[in-house]
Amino acid sequence: MIQFRHMKLARWLFTAMAALQFCMAAYPLIFLLRNGMFFWTGMTSDPEVLITYLGLSALPAFSGLFLTVLALCTWVESWTLTPTTLRHSGLFRNRRIELDEVVKLRWWPINRMIVVYGSGTRIPIFIDAVPRPLRAELIEQLHHTVPEERQTGWDFFERRAYQPLLNKLAQEQQAASTDSAE
Repeated sequence: MIQFRHMKLARWLFTAMAALQFCMAAYPLIFLLRNGMFFWTGMTSDPEVLITYLGLSALPAFSGLFLTVLALCTWVESWTLTPTTLRHSGLFRNRRIELDEVVKLRWWPINRMIVVYGSGTRIPIFIDAVPRPLRAELIEQLHHTVPEERQTGWDFFERRAYQPLLNKLAQEQQAASTDSAE
């Protein structure tokens, strides 16, 4: 079973930006509380001042909520490839394709992407998002499981993406073996 996630940088970036937006939203409210400008503190305040400060905190709060949803999407999203199925799990929907029911498997070497089409659904896989040792295993499993007549673009993908990947893995393995020998 191969399981992977992608968008590692975006995951942390969205989380940090959401936290920052919530801090920005809280700042005007903290200012009002520290200066005793809410009605329930016993001090009367001008309603225009309250509306202004609440308005100042509304935009960062809404953008913080939006960024929180984006962060959740990137934290939850994952792909799982078993010998019989490919599953893409996200925050809002889950897609599953049985590998023996694949209608078309499209290899895109320029975009470094594989698109698996099932009946009524498709699952894109971004190759660069997969850890390098798992890439070769993922590509081999998809290529050998899905019949050749359902695959398009394999020859070009093999030359442009798969062979360079195997060469790089062999170089890394050779470098690791020479480092361990010394």
